[in-house]
Amino acid sequence: MESLPRDGFLKFNSDTLEAVRKVYNLEKPGEMKQAVDILEEWIRQQQHFTKKTFDRRYLELTIIVSKGSLERAKSRLDRACTFRTLMPEIFEEYDIRNDAIISRDLKDITHS
Repeated sequence: MESLPRDGFLKFNSDTLEAVRKVYNLEKPGEMKQAVDILEEWIRQQQHFTKKTFDRRYLELTIIVSKGSLERAKSRLDRACTFRTLMPEIFEEYDIRNDAIISRDLKDITHS
């Protein structure tokens, strides 16, 4: 039986993955793998995506968050990739203590 990987922050029961897949009718053996394969193929065909490789676990979580709907998952991925292209500054790494713009905004918020 598959299970979710151990995480330092979140703890799951051993049957959590199976239960979530069952909720979205993806519990049959190989069904989630097939859904992720379809999503990966769709991603490869999207010429406006600058990133074409996503972790399979991320794609599975996207399908689950999309309530088992591949069309909703595609829409989520499309929006995320579009936002990343239009507003790359949101996705950049930054140091919250030393970034001048963020530090100034935080001071305004905390000292109001």
